[in-house]
This record gives sequence, structure tokens and C-alpha cells, in this order.
Amino acid sequence: MNRAERRRGTKLERAQGIDLEGIRNNDPQALQAALNVIDANVRQQRLTKARKICDTALEVNPQSSQLNYALGVVHQAKGDVNKAVHSYQQAVSTNPDNLAAWINLGICARSMKSNDTAVKAFNKALAIDPGSFHAHYNLALVHCDLKQMDEALSSLSAALEINPASPDARFQLGFLEELRTNHTVAVDHYRELLKSHPNAEAAHTHAGACLQMIGKFEEGADHLKRAIELNPANGRAHFLLASSDQAMKDSGYLAQLVEHTRRRDIQKSDRINMHFAAGRMNERFGDYDTAFDQYKTGNDLRNAGYDFDRHHLISMGARLKSVFTPEYISKLQGLGDPTTRPVFVVGIPRSGTTLVEQIIASHPDAYGAGELANFNQICGKPDTQSDTDTPDILENLTAEEVAAMVQRYLADYPEASSSAARVVDKTPGNAMWLGVFSAMFPNAAIIHCDRDPMDTLWSCYTQNFHTDVFYACDFENLATYHAVHNQTMEHWREVLPAKIHEVSYEELVLDPATHIPRIIAAVGLPWDERCLDFHSYDRSVQTTSLWQVRKPMFGSSVGKWKRFEPKIEPLKTALDAASVVA
Repeated sequence: MNRAERRRGTKLERAQGIDLEGIRNNDPQALQAALNVIDANVRQQRLTKARKICDTALEVNPQSSQLNYALGVVHQAKGDVNKAVHSYQQAVSTNPDNLAAWINLGICARSMKSNDTAVKAFNKALAIDPGSFHAHYNLALVHCDLKQMDEALSSLSAALEINPASPDARFQLGFLEELRTNHTVAVDHYRELLKSHPNAEAAHTHAGACLQMIGKFEEGADHLKRAIELNPANGRAHFLLASSDQAMKDSGYLAQLVEHTRRRDIQKSDRINMHFAAGRMNERFGDYDTAFDQYKTGNDLRNAGYDFDRHHLISMGARLKSVFTPEYISKLQGLGDPTTRPVFVVGIPRSGTTLVEQIIASHPDAYGAGELANFNQICGKPDTQSDTDTPDILENLTAEEVAAMVQRYLADYPEASSSAARVVDKTPGNAMWLGVFSAMFPNAAIIHCDRDPMDTLWSCYTQNFHTDVFYACDFENLATYHAVHNQTMEHWREVLPAKIHEVSYEELVLDPATHIPRIIAAVGLPWDERCLDFHSYDRSVQTTSLWQVRKPMFGSSVGKWKRFEPKIEPLKTALDAASVVA
């Protein structure tokens, strides 16, 4: 240490009351006093001062695990996660038993999506202290990120056993059950949390959403209204409530909602939800021009965060047709699993896929699994916004590769479906990949749902999809997707050996007694009268159609787009242009 550094250190010692000489000699009291000063500055958000103290102390004792840990806390508080990770790694390298450093290292690694590092860090912490609540809890979060539901459940259960009163662990357990589609169980956890924390806004919001999914709309609305009382800027609660029959239908509420959309002190996601909610409410009041304006503003905000390439979509459609020739399809036959259990219900979103799933699921020998693993996961690829390289992966498939894809797909079947003779996957986007699904499951039933394009695409535009349907926010993107979808389906009809059963939404809702038995026959099940009473079937529904499928068949959605003429004339124009380009 040179003279200037010594003077700086002496000045710092006087200003902060720390003992550098004691720190140099690893005096426990001197170290603890310095750590107390650092902690006090962090708590008061004096992070620059805390950093200076850490740096000075580490100059005289760079091997101190405690000081490196403290510096990691400072970096983490400043949002510099990379530097925090380095400091925590330094801390555990000099003291492998530094429990707090391992836990914080895992938290930082998870925030960087370095899940393997995070899991290792939390397991190191548990090896030091098997009773660490924070290690169990944060490990559960990583397992949730990785969709390792059983492991997440085990870690959360251990955390709650250590600290049964933890609201965070109780909430996360409810959220985990949501992810596992056990919405009734999830509600039980949220209710338990609300007993001790009645003003837990997030618990009210999630309980309301889950109750809607299991058809308990009145109780769900009560929770959503309470969430809005606790936080008027809760956009998700506004949207869920406005989309239900229990919406607050007074003009005063609508005026307050619109006023909230003008605020700039709320998160973008909340503002988007509020614009869609205001669109719903204005539509209920018959003010279609204002409803359109609200939907458009919400979609424009969503679209600003996306980078959807419609030209790539056109190229991908052409690429699929060039890969899945009749010769290649013939070559793939015999490589897959001969089971008849899978049923694929495909179509553009809002074309009736959820309705058809509900009809089939009401049969005692069938199970509605909702939307299962996306195609990238089935191919063994990480999730991406586009499937640019997927056709290349699917060229020259071997029996081993098809078997691996079958295994990955079937692993996503819910445990509750184990006794079902048919399991319905209604992922609409699977329409693009029917060639490979046919190779994986040559005996699977395929049902394609079709609906008037203006009704379909306008309905997509008015949905604030909770999953990222990237093309739904823009008329030209929607029209391009529709054209590519139609051309791809026409190709599958020509080349696939299996017959695709076509369902017209309009024909189905106008004459269900004729078309429902045909759907059941198409999936190879014996007729059961209960399928005509599909709306009474008690199951969890997670899609945006969760209200409609709880009601008897109705035709009020047919031609609904006409209420918004001429505002959506550009969608008509885009449809005509896209059918030529695609």
C-alpha cells in the first residue's frame, strides 16, 4: 500500500469507524464492525459508499469470504449481476461453507438463466444446511423455470415444512399447481394464503383466474374485484374481469379504467391489459368505434415488443412443402408409435379448437389435455420466437430420432390422462407440423377446425393472448398467417395417408346434433349422449375460450366482425393480398 492509499484508508477509517489493521489481521470484531457498516449503507441505498468500504477492506484482506460476500451483495443491489456472481464465487472459493454466498450465487445465476449453475449452487447450500428454507425455496423456482414440476413440488414442500407460514412459498405452491393445470388445488393454496394475508393482491388475482378456469365465475369475479380494490393498476385483473359475464357494467368503472390507460407510471403489461379490458367494456356498451380504438392501442403496444417476420413465415411454409413430399412421407411411415391415443385438434386460434376439445373431452374415454409441448421442445430445440431451422432438423429423420420425439411428446401427457383411450392436444400451431406428427403417430386422429376468416382473425386481434401469439397484433401478419396456414393444410390433405376430419365452426354451432357425433366417430370412440351436453362437463379450461365452452352451443359469434365495419376494412384488404403472396 503506497502513501496515498494509506492516507485514503486512514480517512475512511475515521469517517466510517472501521479498523483496517484489525481487518488485515482477520480480527473477528474488526471484520464484523466493517460488515455492519457496509450492511447499514446498503439498507440506506448508499451503494457507492458501501462499495468503497468493501474495496478498501478487500485491499488489506482480499481472501476474506465475508468481505467478498458483502461486495457481492452491493453489486447485486446495484443490479450488476455479473460482478455479484464473481464476488460470490470468490467468497465460496475461500470458504466453501459460506451458506449465504451459495444461495445468492444461485439467485444471481437463475436471473441470468444459468440454470445448471443455479441448481449446483442451491444443492451446495443444502449440503451445508439441509434445513435452509431459502435454498429449498429458490431451488424450487429453478425447477419451475425448467418445467421440472415433480422436483419443484418436492423443494416447495420441503420449504413449507421448514416455514409453514411463508406467504411466498405458499403462493409459489399455488402457482406451481397452476402450471400443472391442477387449478382446484391451486385455489386451495391461494385460499390458505389469504387466510393469513387477506390483502395479498397477487393471490386474489391468481385465485380469480383459476376459479374462472374451473367454471366458478362468480367466486372468481369476487377475487378479481378485490385485487382491483387493492391495486387499481392491476391490468390482468381488469382484463380477466372485463372478459367475463361478471364484468362491472357501469359507465363509472369504464371511465376509471380508461383513465388508468393514460397513466405512464404503470408497467407496460398492465397498460396493455387495461386497453384490452376497455375494448371489452366498450364492446359490451355497443360503442364499437371506441372498442376498436382500444383494441388497436393494446395491439400496437404488444406488437412493439415483437419482431414477427411474415416473409420468413411464407418461406417456412414453402420449405415445409418441399421437405414433406409424398416420397418422404412414405419413407417415414412405420417409424413411429402405432398407438391410437393421441388426437390432434388444429386450426388457427379462435377457430373452434377449444370447443372441439371440450366436446371430445366430455366423452368418458377421452381426456382434454389442452395445449401440450410446443414443437421446438419436441424436436429437442430450446424455445425460440421462430422455427426458422426446424424443417432442416426434420429432413432425413431416422427411426431413433422419431422415437426420441415420441418419447418427449408423450412425457408431456398429464398424469390424469393415464386411463384415457384418447388424449386431445389442441395446440393450434401443430397444423404446421402435421407431417412429422403423422410420422410419430401414424394412427392418430387429426381434426382441423375452420371458421370464416374475418371472424377468426378479428377474434384473434381482440384477444390479449397470455401466450405469445406474435402474429395476432397486426392485420397484415394475421392475414399472412391465415394464408400460409391454409396452403399448408391443403398440402397435408394431399400427402398425408391419414384422413383429416374437417370441422366448420359455423356448421357445428348451427347443427351440433349432426356434427358432434361425426367428431366422436372421427376419433374412433363409440357414441355417448353426454357429448351433446359438453358444456356441463367439469374440467379445467385454460384458453381464452374458457367462458364459451361452459355454455350451450350458440351462434352469436358468427359474423361478429361486421359490427366493426368499416374500421376493419384493412383486414379484408390484407386477406386478399396475402392469399396471392403466400
